[in-house]
Amino acid sequence: MKQFLSFSLLFASALLILACTQDNTRYSVRGTALEDGRKVYLLDMITNEPINSTVVSGGTFQMKGKAARDAYLSVNIDNDDWWFLFFNDGVPVQVCEADSSLTGSALNNKLADCDKRNEDAYAEYTRIKKTFNALPMEERLARAEEFGAQDRAALEKYTDFLLGLIRENLDNLIPVAFIEDVPGLAGEECFNELLASGAPFTKHPYVIELKRRMK
Repeated sequence: MKQFLSFSLLFASALLILACTQDNTRYSVRGTALEDGRKVYLLDMITNEPINSTVVSGGTFQMKGKAARDAYLSVNIDNDDWWFLFFNDGVPVQVCEADSSLTGSALNNKLADCDKRNEDAYAEYTRIKKTFNALPMEERLARAEEFGAQDRAALEKYTDFLLGLIRENLDNLIPVAFIEDVPGLAGEECFNELLASGAPFTKHPYVIELKRRMK
């Protein structure tokens, strides 16, 4: 019992030290927004809870603080559907609401580019659904099989795109931002194969939490 207690105390101390060292990476987020008075939030993507917030003033905003190294974070501006995603690697981040852009480190610049590419690819897939739903009911019934085939082909194309995006970034953390959609699109077997790769993203806390929730 004494040995177990000593080990437990050492383990608890190690966790405390680890927690302190993980949360010592500074972040600096600056941005421009279209309207004053709107709230801006910095979210932890694991909990989906704000860790900081501010208000747009003079068309700009700024947030500073500390978070875990490589924490997966998002800047969200009230009434804007776009989420500005980035990893907290210590390099200042600049966002612009007008063109939905984010700039920062090389990794975060690449993440922003991948996010835009993914948005474009998904929009191409959803375009077919929007076209179908805009038709009169009689025409929808008459062309259901035609649009069904188009929908399946578009979904397969988007799935291939997403998996390609992940596989071309197995040497970095970018797959963290896209891996959650894999089970629903490509199946759990494909998801598990990607996790079994041992790539850097598989060890990220966001992915570890995702695996826990799926179980």
